Amino acid sequence: MRIILLFISLCISVNAFSAVIEGNPNGRVTMIEVFDYQCVYCHSAYPKILKLMDKNPDLKVRLMPVAILNQLSLYEAAAAITAANSPSKFQEFTNMAMIGNPLSENEITSDLNSLHLNSPDFKKQMHSKDVEDQLIQGLQFLRLEKASTPLFIIYPSKNPKISAVLKGDQKFSTLQKAISEAGEGA
Repeated sequence: MRIILLFISLCISVNAFSAVIEGNPNGRVTMIEVFDYQCVYCHSAYPKILKLMDKNPDLKVRLMPVAILNQLSLYEAAAAITAANSPSKFQEFTNMAMIGNPLSENEITSDLNSLHLNSPDFKKQMHSKDVEDQLIQGLQFLRLEKASTPLFIIYPSKNPKISAVLKGDQKFSTLQKAISEAGEGA
């Protein structure tokens, strides 16, 4: 019971928090993905997430970057969360970073420069309390579920008590089934 209450409080706080939202912001079904930009399994999952958003117009996707693998994870996650403050920049950066293999430091910097996300103010924001809070929130989900990345939590948007938790890279059909089942409970 305590774990369920903690999960619900995390979902409520995530709903109140300025997490990165893709897809339909008013969707009847919410899918949280906790991912690391340096995780090869997360790279494998990313095209599936894009396809799920296309196939499910009533899907709200909350993307929660975390940093668990290395320093580059932290650099990318902080940059992505900060980029979300600029219209479409999070999605542009994530597309550049997640299509293909994990990026090197030089490639990350080059992508940020090409998106004009290289000002001293942007770099300062990467180290802000808001960015730190979002990173910690994703880590809390991983700890709660005793999972690594990617982690998917799918639930009817108005009822996070009814949720599917999927750990690791998943088949597209598995994710789609969980979304459909959550839609039935919405």
